[in-house]
Amino acid sequence: MRRKEINVRIRCLAWGFVVAALLLFPAGAPSGAGIPPGSPDLLQAENFQAGNLLVASPGMADPRFRESVILIVKHDASGAFGLVLNRTLGTVDISMLLGGKKPEEPGQSREVLLHYGGPVQVTKGFVLYASDKPLPNSIRVGKRIAVSSDASLLNAIARGEGPEKMMIALGYAGWRPGQLKAEMRRGDWFTAPAEEDILFDKSHPTKWRRAMDRRFRTL
Repeated sequence: MRRKEINVRIRCLAWGFVVAALLLFPAGAPSGAGIPPGSPDLLQAENFQAGNLLVASPGMADPRFRESVILIVKHDASGAFGLVLNRTLGTVDISMLLGGKKPEEPGQSREVLLHYGGPVQVTKGFVLYASDKPLPNSIRVGKRIAVSSDASLLNAIARGEGPEKMMIALGYAGWRPGQLKAEMRRGDWFTAPAEEDILFDKSHPTKWRRAMDRRFRTL
């Protein structure tokens, strides 16, 4: 992807974080298709594959997902939502993700690696992170894993107070009701445990092979 195109997407991200926060965490919103609801409690029922990895099969026909590794954040009767883990867009100063503004405290800016989270709504931003105590306005995915689109988390990261293990992604992968289960039955995907080295380490070219080596033998 050309640097100019990356910069255009990055300029959109500041607004995307605000919009995503409203969509991901609406007050009193019921469960619905597409973007997952805000209350982690609503995600417990029928959350079939949430917390697992999807690993593209060697025969994956869709070029958007060849050799991709995806963390499933939500999967229930309303559909599925996940973040691609092994594709990157480039390194940027976090101030660009804050609308070009400097962080709340001067001298605390830092560069972060921006990931491609998936082909859906690529101006929306998400932070995947590990913590024993998930932050407010987060969706818990596992015992230590959570996802947030709260812009205050970006300021914490800029100040050096954010989670030690985290990734910032643009866009997401989404499936209509029943679509993911059908693709799995067709053999498009394997599943694997969402272990933190695959979630957060920087060896992106090896993630697909490592996830394949750890895939569950039965679905």
